[in-house]
Amino acid sequence: MDALLRLAKVLASPTRLAIFRSLREGASVTGTATRFGLAPSTASKHLEALRRAGLVGDRWRGREHIFEWRGDRRVGIVVYKPAMSPSEGEGAETP
Repeated sequence: MDALLRLAKVLASPTRLAIFRSLREGASVTGTATRFGLAPSTASKHLEALRRAGLVGDRWRGREHIFEWRGDRRVGIVVYKPAMSPSEGEGAETP
């Protein structure tokens, strides 16, 4: 599957996108579950999907499984760049 399509599929879930945005500083599965009102198993599935897509890394801190951004600036651009209106897109006429 094309990398961009895989990325779009993973971030298509509003909950998963919100979780991804929250991981800049890193968070545990339990912390993510609490923050988003999810069962720990559901939070774990979302975090694992983000990890498999290469968007976040994971590590262990004692008994806590921590997930955090991998630091790829391109991901930040994809997630945070506001959508352009059709008049701002390529080929738009300028006043």
